[in-house]
Amino acid sequence: MRFGRAALAGGALGACLTCGVGAARAQETATFAPPPPAPLEGDARVDARAVWFPRLPTLRTTFPSDFEGTPHEGQSGTLPSAGHAQFAAVGAEVGIAIDRHWSLPLVGVALGGAVGGYHAVVTSLDGVPMTLKPWSSGYVYMQLIGLQYRARARRWMFEAGVRGGLSVLWMKTTIAVGGDEYTGSGFALTPTLKGDLAVCRRLDPTQRACLFVAPSIYEFGLLNGASLGLRWEVGA
Repeated sequence: MRFGRAALAGGALGACLTCGVGAARAQETATFAPPPPAPLEGDARVDARAVWFPRLPTLRTTFPSDFEGTPHEGQSGTLPSAGHAQFAAVGAEVGIAIDRHWSLPLVGVALGGAVGGYHAVVTSLDGVPMTLKPWSSGYVYMQLIGLQYRARARRWMFEAGVRGGLSVLWMKTTIAVGGDEYTGSGFALTPTLKGDLAVCRRLDPTQRACLFVAPSIYEFGLLNGASLGLRWEVGA
């Protein structure tokens, strides 16, 4: 009889503990679960990223105004690639959440400058010596449209998508003529298609901290580099 009562008491205690753990988990999930997004609810992202190009593009250049009145006045041409480069950049983006899983990254921009040590690249244009300075390079990525899928697991979110836009890269040059040096520049413009993979930790129902990688499917060439960075997201 005493054994039966002890067994009943133990069963009741186990059931209570199970209910308590289940309730705690449910409360935690409810605390960090995002509210169902309203149709076409907006979201925003800011990030800091490292950008790597294994091959810099060839650059278009024009002789500077110092050559006015010479045979090179207004003359343009193409400068060779200066090799590889790394950039430190910051970016921002706005978009629309369609539902719990799909979103449309609409417009965004990232701006960066070259970091690290580089050697000057000496070349020529129409017989005039020119020196490329990779350490002076600047970079702008202008996002125009994208598509992204999102999956959630309690406090975590996983994102995968593609983004398209335009990229611009520029670099300072020097031109040596008759013992004098003149400053010029070269630039390149390209359509861009990037992938985007992110792992995010939810901080509250609408804010997330993410680690992301964005391989360049096409940017100044096929499979030419990638970006890696940290991103702060606000939205459903």
